[in-house]
Amino acid sequence: MMYRKKLERGEIEIKKFKRETRNQAALKIQKLWRGYWARKMLGIRREKTEMALGMIIPSRKDDVSRAIFEKDRENRMMRHERQDKSRSEVEETYDRRRAQISEREGYDVRNDIAEEIRAWFHEWLNKVGHFDVYPPAQNGGSVLIATGETLTPEEFLIKKMEEKAAADSKKKKEEKKEESKGKGGDKKSKKDNDDEGWVMPTSKVLKTIADVRDEFDKNWRLMSDDKLKQRVVNDIIEGEVYYELQMKMRKIVDDLMRLELDRMNDALVRDHKDDEVKFEFPGMKK
Repeated sequence: MMYRKKLERGEIEIKKFKRETRNQAALKIQKLWRGYWARKMLGIRREKTEMALGMIIPSRKDDVSRAIFEKDRENRMMRHERQDKSRSEVEETYDRRRAQISEREGYDVRNDIAEEIRAWFHEWLNKVGHFDVYPPAQNGGSVLIATGETLTPEEFLIKKMEEKAAADSKKKKEEKKEESKGKGGDKKSKKDNDDEGWVMPTSKVLKTIADVRDEFDKNWRLMSDDKLKQRVVNDIIEGEVYYELQMKMRKIVDDLMRLELDRMNDALVRDHKDDEVKFEFPGMKK
């Protein structure tokens, strides 16, 4: 309205354009309008399709919408009630099975762990002549032994030979360097720097995804349909209870085995005190 009044009073001067320019402007406006209208119609059709398939809930406030919202609310409440009931049943079953298994099998689990560690002691003593360093508690303790994450006696011997060869090689290079200096050679040896290139960093996210996938495969993929219908799956609960019992007993056994290892190391030192070559082993008390 304001524009029209200013136009009637002559305050706004109408610019005159060529016919060709006016036609191009009209075509551009029509093109933009058709595009906008086509997108709007496409959105309306998509919304109707999703509404018909039950993918979305209509926002209009009529009897149909109210019925849909009410049904959705009832479903949510039912789902929460079932989840709470299932959670309570799982917790009760977990507590009951933990008490039963701990009372019945705690002693046996402790003895099995101790025998496993003693077998590790004997293997090192027979193949190397001394014992390995006991894995520290902050790194997992004897869990590392059970999972094979410590050095085997063979790996230890190979590593020791490689270190000795590297030390001998370094010593020879130093001797040659001293000889060249004695002869007056001042030439600096150039070291070839191998360009390793860019190394992709380890992704924590990928590791988490892989762990979740492995846990799913372990717990659910091979499970029968009958067990999937159960509200409480006893196999998974017992697996978690046994794992918790193992971790609890390992901490106790680790403390006892460290004391036993200290006594055996002291006895080993006394047995070799008269050796001509000084007897040494990893973790030896100075």
